[in-house]
Amino acid sequence: MVKIQSAKKGQYRIGIPKEIIELTGWDENTELHFIPFLVNPLDPITPDTPILIKKISKVGISGDEQHENNST
Repeated sequence: MVKIQSAKKGQYRIGIPKEIIELTGWDENTELHFIPFLVNPLDPITPDTPILIKKISKVGISGDEQHENNST
């Protein structure tokens, strides 16, 4: 179960179970974007709006994926 906690005013933390992290290959350097999935761009965002989760990868000059702690 994913848990949302208030971190500070205007921000939240999302706790993702270890099993999901291990299956997806995410780690503490992974950046995720949460994107509402709207069939019609004019539709409002509601509690029933599906959310897409997109992993953001940084790519270096060589074309390899980079992590924050990578010096390349």
